[in-house]
Parts: sequence; structure tokens; C-alpha cells
Amino acid sequence: MNCKKFKINMNANLDNSLCQHEKELLEKHLNHCAICAKEYAALKNTKMLLSALNKEQPKADFEKKIIDKIKSKSFSQNPLESFIAAARTSLIASVLIFGVIATFNFFMLSTYECSADNVEAINNYVLNENDFAKHNKISYAKIIEALLK
Repeated sequence: MNCKKFKINMNANLDNSLCQHEKELLEKHLNHCAICAKEYAALKNTKMLLSALNKEQPKADFEKKIIDKIKSKSFSQNPLESFIAAARTSLIASVLIFGVIATFNFFMLSTYECSADNVEAINNYVLNENDFAKHNKISYAKIIEALLK
């Protein structure tokens, strides 16, 4: 058993939910791995300390008090306040989306150097239906991609 598998089965063993074979593998690992043995001992001690604590029982009217408190809270809101809250959220979301798009466009456009010469060359190829491109079956997309590099 490796340390990772041991740590998965450590709590299960303390809860007595492992089969006998897995318990034996766990014990064998504990005998060979000092780090896991120390961790297992600390966990076992923690579980023992927690089990020794007194369990408090809630008062008889505890549930009723909670339900009454929930019912006493006013969840109805002014319709105008609801509209303003929704508008504010929509505005914030719109600004964030615009910011992401603007940033993306800024970085994408900065990777292309599109000079006036490149634009003129693109116009010549596309608008004049370049015979070389037609003859060699070169798509306009490939020509534009090459010119923008």
C-alpha cells in the first residue's frame, strides 16, 4: 500500500469500515512508514479526544425559535430596489465583459503589423482577382494570412 492509498483508508479504518484484507494492508504500511504512522496516531488521538466531549442537546423549543425567526424576517423587497439591484449587476457584468473583449482585441491586434503596403497588396490580390492565386489554387485567406505576417 502506498502513502496516498493509506491516507484514503486511514479514516475508514478508524471508523471500522474496512474489510479484513485492507486492515492488514494498512497495518503493514504503518509498520514500514514512520510518517504515516505518526499521522495515523495523531488522527486516532484527535478522534478519541472528540469522542470524549459531551454532546449538547438543543432545548425543546430550539427548532420553533429558529422557524419563528425565519418567518419574522421580511423577504419582500420594494420592486424599485429589486430593479436597481438587477440593473447594477447587469451594468457591472457588461463592463467586465467589455473589458475582457477590449483586452483580447488589444493583444490580438498587436500581434499583427498591418502596414499600408500590406493593405494595398491585399486589395490587389482580392479585388483584382489575381491570376497567380487562381492558377495555383491559393485561397484568399491564405494570401491574407501570409501578408499579415
